[in-house]
Amino acid sequence: MTVVTLPLFGAVVAGNEYDTSVDFGGRPVEASLMLSEVAELEAGSELDVFCTQFFGNWREIIETAQQAVAESPTTAEYLKHHVDELDTDALTAILGPDTPVTEAALAEKLHPVTIWSCPIEDEDEEVYGSVDFSIDAEYSQIKLAVNFDKTANVIGVEIEN
Repeated sequence: MTVVTLPLFGAVVAGNEYDTSVDFGGRPVEASLMLSEVAELEAGSELDVFCTQFFGNWREIIETAQQAVAESPTTAEYLKHHVDELDTDALTAILGPDTPVTEAALAEKLHPVTIWSCPIEDEDEEVYGSVDFSIDAEYSQIKLAVNFDKTANVIGVEIEN
């Protein structure tokens, strides 16, 4: 069993899962590395390099994800869904009593909640990592996920339950 040292998590081995929390903009963001589907993790391997880059540069990764959220048409769909589907009490709790309910106002409440990687040994899997955003986990379980490939480049933004 090879032990690899990764940013945020320290010593890790294949077959296990690791969680910690980081502060981003005054809010906690859960960081998760799920290696349960990985049979082997070697120092210097493609996976080691990805995890080192992705979690070692977590602030920049989250900032890149924020930019992707700001530019994606999927974000407008996510916000419209919440304006249409959440009841008035929930929207007031999220936005405050003096803020009109608009998609733009709700966009201001979007914040990162998780940065994670769940790499699997599958040639067809493009997503190596993700940053999830939420308006408020208390009122909506639906997240906006910014997905990254093995070179830590954004490959898409999607809505996830």
